[in-house]
Amino acid sequence: MLGICRPLAPLMAVVAFIAYTSSSALAQQCEAVEFTENGNQYPQTIYVYANTPTTGATIFATMGNYFIPADPTHNGGTPTGTTFICGGTFAVFSGQHKWFKALAYKAGLTDSAIEIYEVDNSGN
Repeated sequence: MLGICRPLAPLMAVVAFIAYTSSSALAQQCEAVEFTENGNQYPQTIYVYANTPTTGATIFATMGNYFIPADPTHNGGTPTGTTFICGGTFAVFSGQHKWFKALAYKAGLTDSAIEIYEVDNSGN
């Protein structure tokens, strides 16, 4: 009886590996948030745009003044903590130094990687 079970163990391990890898291969990830900016440096306003190629995705973001903010967090489509839903444009006024962190979320997909972006319009 013991000899019959032995060949079954490696076969079960192979089946489990195939099932695990194929199911995780089906999960797709949102594309990363891309930051671009428009405008002149100090003393003009710099406009920062956040966008993702993932159609219908929500961009969650955090912002820090002179420091790197916490990672954006959410519960489904609802921001949590200091996170807010990004409308797409940030204004960095003369004299400001801002840090942004953002991720893209869409139901049915995994979150994008967190992207970080710095804009120094302090004039220093």
